[in-house]
Amino acid sequence: MHWVLHCAREALAQTTVRPARVGAVLGNLGFPSVSMAAYADQVWTGRGDVDPRNRHMSGGTAAILAQAMGLNAGSYCLDAACASSLYAIKLACDQLIDGDADLMLAGAVQRADPLFLQMGFAALGALSQSGQSRPFHRDADGLLPAEGCAILALKRLDDARRDGDTIHAVIRGIGLSNDGRGKGLLVPDEAGQQRAMRAAYAQAGIDPAQVSLLECHATGTTVGDGAELRSSAAVFAGARELPIGSLKSNLGHLITVAGAAGLIKLIEALHHGVRPPNRQVDAPTAALDGTPFRLLQQAEPWPDDIPRIAAISAFGFGGNNAHLILSQDEGRPRVPRSGSPALSARNESAGERDEAAHTRPTKGEPIAIVGLGISVGGAADRGQFSEALFNCRSDVHVATDEAAGQDAVATCSSLLQQPMEHIELDLAGLRFPPRDLAQALPQQLALLRVAREALAELAPLPRERTAVLIGMEPDAEVARYGLRWRLADAEGSPAWRQAAQDAVIAPLEAAGVLGCMPNIPANRLSSQFDFGGPAYTLQAGADSGLHALHIARRALLHGEIDAALIGAVDFCHEPVNRAAGNAVPVDAAIAWVLKRLSDAQRDGDRIHALIDDGEWAQADQPMMDASFGDAGAAAGLLRASVAALCLHHRRHADGRPWLSASARSLPVTTLGLPPLRLVEARAHPRRSESPLPRLQVYAGADKAAVIAALESSAANGSGFRRDAVHQADTPHPARLVLVATDADFDSVRLRALAHLRDGAPAGTAVHFREQPIAGELAFVFAGAGASYRGMGRELLEQLPQLLDGLAQRSQRLVTALEWSFDQPSRRVTAVATHHDVCGCCASNATCFRNRPPPCSNCGAPRRCRSCTWNSARDCLASRPTPGSAIPPARPMRWSRPGCGTTRMR
Repeated sequence: MHWVLHCAREALAQTTVRPARVGAVLGNLGFPSVSMAAYADQVWTGRGDVDPRNRHMSGGTAAILAQAMGLNAGSYCLDAACASSLYAIKLACDQLIDGDADLMLAGAVQRADPLFLQMGFAALGALSQSGQSRPFHRDADGLLPAEGCAILALKRLDDARRDGDTIHAVIRGIGLSNDGRGKGLLVPDEAGQQRAMRAAYAQAGIDPAQVSLLECHATGTTVGDGAELRSSAAVFAGARELPIGSLKSNLGHLITVAGAAGLIKLIEALHHGVRPPNRQVDAPTAALDGTPFRLLQQAEPWPDDIPRIAAISAFGFGGNNAHLILSQDEGRPRVPRSGSPALSARNESAGERDEAAHTRPTKGEPIAIVGLGISVGGAADRGQFSEALFNCRSDVHVATDEAAGQDAVATCSSLLQQPMEHIELDLAGLRFPPRDLAQALPQQLALLRVAREALAELAPLPRERTAVLIGMEPDAEVARYGLRWRLADAEGSPAWRQAAQDAVIAPLEAAGVLGCMPNIPANRLSSQFDFGGPAYTLQAGADSGLHALHIARRALLHGEIDAALIGAVDFCHEPVNRAAGNAVPVDAAIAWVLKRLSDAQRDGDRIHALIDDGEWAQADQPMMDASFGDAGAAAGLLRASVAALCLHHRRHADGRPWLSASARSLPVTTLGLPPLRLVEARAHPRRSESPLPRLQVYAGADKAAVIAALESSAANGSGFRRDAVHQADTPHPARLVLVATDADFDSVRLRALAHLRDGAPAGTAVHFREQPIAGELAFVFAGAGASYRGMGRELLEQLPQLLDGLAQRSQRLVTALEWSFDQPSRRVTAVATHHDVCGCCASNATCFRNRPPPCSNCGAPRRCRSCTWNSARDCLASRPTPGSAIPPARPMRWSRPGCGTTRMR
């Protein structure tokens, strides 16, 4: 934290003008820091005096930075392993381009517990046995981890020129990708790396051959350095003798900070006009042979006859790839200045931008939520969660207009507050050995489960254009490995120490390192589902998942991706989490799948809700606050998920039907981010992969004739035929109707025979009448005095589209119905009950598609007069004014075409 505050202060101090809107995006290695590990040890052993705030060492770092520096344009951390700093710079540039900020701090910090890093890299076989960091060296035997912090101040180029800032370099393009399934989470994939590099040059409109200095990711591992040389050679095939280097020969591997440190190296090279040398170059690797590269062995001047364009690559565990291109600012003479640079960010893929770049991009189409997976406490999936939510089996608060006195609190059971003790995964289709998953943190397993649920109903998503963004906070359970190693020095017999170590956690293996790596919750999903878009985790406290939502929405609107799998997870029942907080803990994992609305409609996807700008939000709309307890990093996206379910099911969070004539909507807001709003998705075509049932009709003069027809069909082995329904037009009175899919038809037909011959139960798919219903049809309803609170609720819950039909006739009728489902304390009037009965009548008539008047009601008690209207509009037109008596109803006679008169009584 101290390093972050120092570097941020230094970067801000070098800007000439500090604008009002400043934000920060930082890469932060999510392994436990020394202080977080010490706090965890204190909780587990009961010894120590460590500040509990150290538990929140990732998202908390961004929050404290924002508070200390007065940042008001958002501040959060991310983890994309060794590519984190370049990912952070890309996201910071996005905020500047969109006009959501005027200055951004971007960079990274790495201060994880060095004991864990050393043991972790050793378990992976990546730690240098010689203790030397030698990228591209013939005898390279691994990496050496290092620590540090680097932060850059970024502005739009026009703003930096206007403000007189020193412009050290201009960002020309940034490309991100993920390996997807590739060769595994620990083996770099050349195709994935190439996609990131090519994306950067496509954005910048620059030929790779124009680059005159390349800073490589090279860490000193044989496999990694070799893969990078091959992928880079394919992209820079048109180059000749391109100088390359790696800062890791000087400093070791700074992990999350590696990209920012390498970028500063390039900025200084641009400034001084010198291409710097590498250390340990006495015996270059043979992998350089035949490539367009040469390893710089000594400093050399940057030629004056070529543009000063440089590039940097960063590749991380889990398949995270990034490539950034930068150049000198050619707009005016450079102003030499010492100290850390202020980097002017600019996306020039479409040429020079004008002042319009300072404004937010034009509002695009809505984003559709097409997949939703939820697991909270004892509710393992979305169905169980919805049941607990709407059937009032959890603590749910519905915050509405306090001035209207409509606050409602429903206190229910604690199903959702139970610890998530068991996570079951279907082994079918899993891409990871169960033994490896057994060593993974629960965060990764829970995300796998909800992601599968969210994707279950969808066709395959576009591989290279699907991103994975997960909100989370580091799990303190990782610190158990450090405690195990420290117990080796504890007092006691060797047998006692060994028993104590084994009681804490099992020895660390390679699968265990992956199982607790803080970027892997996102990358494991990319590997499982083979998604090649950017994949990383975000840390911003309770709003971690909402940051994932905003970033994914922005990428979709700008056409950077075509689909996104976002999510959030936290296990707040974990002992260290519980000790650091005082709220009721909740374990939660959530996954959403997002698409542009037009793409979702084209693919026939189910749309749970739409995401749109929140600036047009209506102030009187209720906000759902699912107060199950503290869901940690998943809290924000959990609230949004409750809102999405309420919109999809048209119900309030306490289970009441949500009556509305217009499209329902709910706000999604968080500090430092533009407002969004979830909007109800109206009816739309949907792709159906399930076979549709058909109707098979058998007609005859009597029951025996129908049985004979059915037996004949069975003997001939005929199944459902599209022409079978024509039998319904025959004059025979006895009818049998079977409803089933082709696959189920034989079993339904046998059940029908058993029903007709032996009187066996018919079930839901067999319908028989020997004679049609005769006579006239009458609808009889009780008087208004017999109405009751909740009347018609079941009907509207099962068929919410009926409410839309009523709303089309009259919004006032919908408003009048609200009393029936409102709080018990709400005053009920005779007029309200009168209108409620009218609405129920209209709903029933619409449901059964009958022609009688949709609204019918007896006037005054004991007089049993009949009153009716031909439509809901007529009903309300004749309604009494509040406080007045209900007028006498006119006698009614209604004739159905082709039938006699039926009197309604």
